[in-house]
Amino acid sequence: MLSKRISTIEAVWGGVRVRRVQRPAADVWLPAIGEHYLCINAGTPHRLAYECEGRSYDGVRGTGDMVLTPAARPSRWRKEEAGEGLHLFVAPALLSRMADDLGRGAGYLGSAFCVRDPQVEHIGYALLEEAGQGCPNGLMYGEALGTALAAHLMRRYGTFGERSVDQGAPQGLSPLRLRRVLDFMQDNLDRDVTLAQAAEIAGISPYHFARLFRLSMGCSPHQHLIARRVDRAKEMLVTGRVSVGETAAAVGFADQSHLARHFKRIVGVTPSRFLRDS
Repeated sequence: MLSKRISTIEAVWGGVRVRRVQRPAADVWLPAIGEHYLCINAGTPHRLAYECEGRSYDGVRGTGDMVLTPAARPSRWRKEEAGEGLHLFVAPALLSRMADDLGRGAGYLGSAFCVRDPQVEHIGYALLEEAGQGCPNGLMYGEALGTALAAHLMRRYGTFGERSVDQGAPQGLSPLRLRRVLDFMQDNLDRDVTLAQAAEIAGISPYHFARLFRLSMGCSPHQHLIARRVDRAKEMLVTGRVSVGETAAAVGFADQSHLARHFKRIVGVTPSRFLRDS
């Protein structure tokens, strides 16, 4: 159960952190913080008055409505009812890199009041679910969601400087870059490989790497990594020398149930059934 003010569910991935909170009715000024602050109403509709960047808003905040407070901007919140919220905090450095990746020059976010944004909501709850389960999918999964969130925020709420020269339609990773990345993933199946590490091997930003990898392989880097881990698990299991639990740890899964879930999704049977049929 949530505590009176803040839940224990919180996690951080490469410039993005998420938490679920429950706040009492209040009339408070929040000091400026060093992150962009996205607050999604996870409870019932309520009236909210909000001030930020010299502008005032007052209205009914529906379930799922988001308030966006840019970094380094104080804000005032007045509400007469307690409420539950999904809070996302995004580092400005992540968005600055994203603006560069999008070829838009310097990028800035403006405030937004009571907007419904299904994409932010979907990413936020996916991160919250991952945090609540102890982050079994590893750093690459959370970083990929954070990268997608940053790209969406810059496209929808960002203002930009001078646009850089268009480089044309992406064609995927070059064969040499792709081979380097695939070899790196294969050699590190037992490690918690991050999106940033794989992108560094390719010599490009995480945002461009994720897009070009999908163009080349037809799946995300995380999906490919999971598939290769399952392939390695199959090879280990048929030897008969290790248990399912030992196999899960050796190929980078959080635990035996994590392996079993992905193994059945990809192979069609559980690891135990696979062993019996082998």
